[in-house]
Amino acid sequence: MQEIIDRILGGNFDYENGSLEFSCSKIEISLSQGTAYEGSFHILSASDGYVKGSVISDHLQMECMTDQFTGSDAEIFFCFHGENLEEGDVVKGSFSVVSNRGEYNLPFVVTVEHGVLNSSIGPIRNLFHFANLAKSNWKEAVRLFYRPEFLRLFTGNDAHFYETYRMLSACEGNEQNMEEFLICINKKQQIEFLVEEKELVKKLPRTEGNYGVSENSLTIVRNGWGYTNLQIECEGEFVFTEKESLSDDDFLGNRCRLPVYIDSSVCRPGKNFGRIYIYNAYISIEIPVMVQLGDRTAVRHADHSHMQCISQIMKYYEEFRLKKIGTGTWLSETGKLVERMVTMDEKDVSARLFQAQLLITEERYNEAGWILDHAADMLEAQKATGGELWAYYLYLTTLIHRDPQYTMQIAEQVEQIYRYDKSRWRVAWLLLYLSEEYNRSTSGKWMFLEKQYQYGCSSPVIYLEALALLNGNPALLRKLNGFELQVMHFGVRHAAVNDSLLEQLLYLSGRVREYSPLLCRILKKMYEKKEDVRILQEICSLLIKGSKTGPDAYTWYQKGVESHLRITNLYEYYMASVDMDSAMELPKVILMYFSFQNNLDYEHSAFLYAYLLKHREEYEELYEHYEPRIERFVIDQIQKQHINRHLAVLYQRFLTPAIVTEAMAKPLSRLLFAHLVRVEDDRMRRVIVCQPGNRKMKEIPLLNGTAWVAIYGNEYTLAFEDAYGNRFLKNVEYTLEKLLVPGKYLRLLEHYVPDTVELDLYLAENDKGEETLSSAKLMRMARLATSDAVEPAFRRNQAVRLVQAYFDADNMQALDEYLQELDGGEFTAEQREILLRFLVLRGNYEKAYQWIESYTPYFADAKILLRLTDALISQAAHSGEPALYAAALSAFRRGKYNGNILEYLVRYAVGTTKELRDIWKSARSFDVDCYELSERILVQMLFSGAFVGERMDIFRYYVSQGARQEIEEAVLVQSSCDYFCREKLTEEYIFREIRNTYLRGEETQRICKLAYLKFYAENRDKIEREDEVLIRDFLEKMMRDHIHLNFFREFRDCLPALQELKDKTIVEYHTKAGVRARIHYVMMQENGQAEDYLSEYMQEVYSGVFFKEFVLFFGENIQYYIMEESESGEQLTESGSLQKSDIMNDNPDSKYEIINDMMISMTLQDDDTLDHLIEEYYRREYLDHRLFTLQ
Repeated sequence: MQEIIDRILGGNFDYENGSLEFSCSKIEISLSQGTAYEGSFHILSASDGYVKGSVISDHLQMECMTDQFTGSDAEIFFCFHGENLEEGDVVKGSFSVVSNRGEYNLPFVVTVEHGVLNSSIGPIRNLFHFANLAKSNWKEAVRLFYRPEFLRLFTGNDAHFYETYRMLSACEGNEQNMEEFLICINKKQQIEFLVEEKELVKKLPRTEGNYGVSENSLTIVRNGWGYTNLQIECEGEFVFTEKESLSDDDFLGNRCRLPVYIDSSVCRPGKNFGRIYIYNAYISIEIPVMVQLGDRTAVRHADHSHMQCISQIMKYYEEFRLKKIGTGTWLSETGKLVERMVTMDEKDVSARLFQAQLLITEERYNEAGWILDHAADMLEAQKATGGELWAYYLYLTTLIHRDPQYTMQIAEQVEQIYRYDKSRWRVAWLLLYLSEEYNRSTSGKWMFLEKQYQYGCSSPVIYLEALALLNGNPALLRKLNGFELQVMHFGVRHAAVNDSLLEQLLYLSGRVREYSPLLCRILKKMYEKKEDVRILQEICSLLIKGSKTGPDAYTWYQKGVESHLRITNLYEYYMASVDMDSAMELPKVILMYFSFQNNLDYEHSAFLYAYLLKHREEYEELYEHYEPRIERFVIDQIQKQHINRHLAVLYQRFLTPAIVTEAMAKPLSRLLFAHLVRVEDDRMRRVIVCQPGNRKMKEIPLLNGTAWVAIYGNEYTLAFEDAYGNRFLKNVEYTLEKLLVPGKYLRLLEHYVPDTVELDLYLAENDKGEETLSSAKLMRMARLATSDAVEPAFRRNQAVRLVQAYFDADNMQALDEYLQELDGGEFTAEQREILLRFLVLRGNYEKAYQWIESYTPYFADAKILLRLTDALISQAAHSGEPALYAAALSAFRRGKYNGNILEYLVRYAVGTTKELRDIWKSARSFDVDCYELSERILVQMLFSGAFVGERMDIFRYYVSQGARQEIEEAVLVQSSCDYFCREKLTEEYIFREIRNTYLRGEETQRICKLAYLKFYAENRDKIEREDEVLIRDFLEKMMRDHIHLNFFREFRDCLPALQELKDKTIVEYHTKAGVRARIHYVMMQENGQAEDYLSEYMQEVYSGVFFKEFVLFFGENIQYYIMEESESGEQLTESGSLQKSDIMNDNPDSKYEIINDMMISMTLQDDDTLDHLIEEYYRREYLDHRLFTLQ
């Protein structure tokens, strides 16, 4: 400060030497959330000279690291601390520069950028941009989709898609889920795939060159864009594809050629059928494939006719053996079929042998012999003399010869054929009629037939033979193994089982320990023929042994119950088989049975109890007996968290506040919100539930397409997931059934369940309109505000609501404790403002100060800041700290202050002169002592040259409080300079104060004297008696210093010495300080000629004020120009001419005036006046020589 005063008193006002410029007109900064920014700007001086100043930031977060500067090019470094700002925040402020070249404001704007996902097509700012990226670069979009930063897109109109994104982004990298997301947010349509070929048909001649792999193709057309993933599966071993899946890379544009290969080497002659399946998560396409190898139509037709004939022959034989048709019918119909076979193929050996047997049956032996001979020739030609047809031929020859010895020989040959391959059941069948060994006993014959079954025979012929044995001797049925069951099954299908065999079967059925499906079918078939209660008994027993339930089993259990069968667990299996979704009637015997004991599972027990509850009026006594057990059952099921439709009915009836305990409260809190989800798509494996506010998604497995889920409230999102992690929201149809209505139990549960987030969220949503504040509600809000399972945004809102709730409930202790726990960094600026208000209202000033220190005071309400800063200042806490000063200044700028804050600002205020002036004005209105502030303002104005309208008010106040002499003098010098050198308007008070300082005997600078003289020369009417003394003294001083200025002439009456100025013509020149003025002049002659210019330096009166005096007579003319000289060189700044006035003096006082008037008279040819003036001149000349002698 002393340096500034000394400079001013020395006449150095270098703020006039030019202005400052900045490297930018405005500082604009963009930064990321949670970061700081360091930068700089330059302060430049457009002119030479000493430059000095200071830089002040008006924002707490903008730290000015270079607060002082000197030189003509100063770099100012700064650091903006944006660590606690949020995305989208905008901070505005300015740097105040106070220098000896003036005061300036350099504004800055800091913007915290919204996190932007950068991509190859530019920034992704919303979901529309993201859809465009997905359309142009799917892989890049997938990477962005699963990045944490993707959450930034869910703002504005896209915010409501956040829950959808949560659902579909759980399985990282899953492209199908992103496809589903884009479909759900209506940014794309589901891709359509079409196959141009409706079927794939290939016809190949049956030639050796056609055996191998041939290539075909399918053309798949894609309509739309997005995730392309088609799975390929082939059915049929002859058809295959190179790829098992197709992706976007396989499509050229929107078309894909899929090579399909046919391997004819594995095709059988004729038509071969297969399929190609093309599918993805949304579509399934089935393409039939048919490959025809060779032209087998005629052959196949013949083969088909031949097989039909054989089948029909066997059918007639079965009916003949089972005595359903007579011998005549059998022979007639069989003969027709044989003739048809012979007609189709005369070389068919089997047809010829059939023909021969029919002839033998008709005793036409000669004809039969001729046919047999012909058949033998064909068999020998075919070299088939060791096969089944040869054995058949040999058997037929025994029927013609009818010789026992021959028959024995033939039997041995046939037996050799059989022993060669015992799986030839036809040969074994012939042996039964050829060899006596196999017919000695029925048990031996039975065993022989059983072996044929074991060798793989399943022909009805064997079953016929076996069934005939059993009907003749039921005792042969000693067990129920595979062969026995097949024979019995054959018998019951053809209604060929006699009563004795049936009795034996029922006896053995009761001894069976394990369930047999075939035995069960046999018994059911027998029951259809004969509704015998014993058969029903065995059916039910067998089903129970197999633990069979379901609709089919229920039919038999129902018959058993209606027949009052006494079978262990019959009633249990009856209940286990009922259709619990149908409206059916339960027999009373069932209800009575389970009133004594109940070992059913909970689902069927619930069905039973719900049925009884529905019909309690019909079974009143029985219901009373059941009621205690049902109540215990309800409590047990609630604790186990079981739920279905029937349990829901029971819960609604039996659930009362009286039975609700702490143990059952938590499961009940989920059961009350139970919903039954049913989905038809069998690909789905689980259902996922997502609800607003809850960070955790519930995943529930689907069982047979159903699951029960707890859904709290009406806002929820359901997704379904398949076995591959693909999730679906929009493309899966489902039904949702609400099972219970929470109703009156919610308030009851609230006391017992302190940690169920879902219930807390539900109650919090429903409580929004309520004004009552119960302790339970406060506890719930406190849980939500601190729970990690709750979404952060919801948690923050709950914290703010909780603070307000504590305050409204007048629970100040809880409020103070909770406020002390809060971390301001978790909240938005708006929320911090609310919480800060409560901190201040509760007197927690230290924590409140920590918040404004960390997050700046600018977010806070001005009234709250006033209260906070007033309290801190009163406590003398944090005095002089930046945060407290910023808070006080922020409140002041918003018009909220008191005397305490003003005293603080007066003490610590820094800034531009205007800012200090504002504080000074407000402080004076509160009668705050502003002496030091006034001094700082005056000194700063002296330093920077800044001006405020209240300058004189501040100076008056400062002087009235006892100004320091040197500061007062400096102000007077600067004001005098402004008035004298720069011709600025100046109040009279300055000149009165100059008079006062002079009269006090204090040193008065020349500039003050000059300004004083000039002011009163221009304002003669304001001169007082004391002023006349100063004027005379100051003029005498000027004359002694040979300072002659034009306005001195105004005081010619005050000082006789000023008469010497009468013959002077004075040139005054004003310029900037620090230069020299040189005047060049020449006297112009009457003919317009001139001699050489003369030059000399003008006399400097004060900083930048010069003068030069000339003696001119009437008619004389001087031409001049002025050159300024400085370190940078010379410069012509002014030019002009001087000429003496042609006005004559009435009473000329000096010889100069007389001579000048004489010249005017000569010019006017006024001879009388001229004579008079000459006479007067000589008179004065004579007197001068007589009266005065030169020393």
